[in-house]
Amino acid sequence: MNVYVLYDLIKGKYVLAKAEKNPEYWMAEQQKSIKKFVKHIYQIPFYRARFDIADISPKDIKTGEDFLKLPV
Repeated sequence: MNVYVLYDLIKGKYVLAKAEKNPEYWMAEQQKSIKKFVKHIYQIPFYRARFDIADISPKDIKTGEDFLKLPV
């Protein structure tokens, strides 16, 4: 089994346990994931061009609602 997959499974179990106790924690984790994802895809030239056309930068995407601003 890949070490990264194992890490993600263990982390997911930990996050789920914390989220059941405190729903705000889940929202904070989701926002971190969204920011990380947007920064990652912004490095790809195709998506960087799409962001530039839509006049959006990774700094503009902070919440789940902002995620809808992303170009398809």
